[in-house]
Amino acid sequence: MQFRFTTKIKLYIVIGAIFLALVGSYFFLFREQIKQLMTLRGNLQQLETSFAKVKKDEAYLPKLEIEIVESKLKILTTHQHIPPDFDIAKIVDELSQLSNKVGIKDYNALTPLAPAYLKDYGLIPIKVSFTCKYSKFIDYLKGLDSLSFYTRVDDMILKVNETDPELININLSFVVFNMPDPNLK
Repeated sequence: MQFRFTTKIKLYIVIGAIFLALVGSYFFLFREQIKQLMTLRGNLQQLETSFAKVKKDEAYLPKLEIEIVESKLKILTTHQHIPPDFDIAKIVDELSQLSNKVGIKDYNALTPLAPAYLKDYGLIPIKVSFTCKYSKFIDYLKGLDSLSFYTRVDDMILKVNETDPELININLSFVVFNMPDPNLK
């Protein structure tokens, strides 16, 4: 008995051969296109990741803009409290007004010393001595923050007054800052 191919089997074989030829040609003929397609898919995933990061960063922009405005305001405020030059008369006047405001009658001494200039700013040392009650001295220290210029207290010596134990003798050293105009250098 010999095996015979029926028309139906021949048709299946032809269809199978055509299918295999198509699949084979697809993989052999379109191999480069398939590689490019895979590369493009990888690039697309990278772009989607980058896009998601950009979207996240973009959502942060309004907050960053607010921080920039706040920082500019702080810089402006700082520049208002750090004058471009030393106005000794104004410094002495404000310190005198402060002492009157907190109830210190007279300074024993108020001595501005020679200014020193560092790389980006200058400072002028000031030595002050006066006698008052401790509570008024605390008010004086707090009042240094309310002046129109920035100060930094470097040294203070407090001693009980020998004639009146309720009073203290105060020797205070502090500096006033300025920021010279860079265009004048």
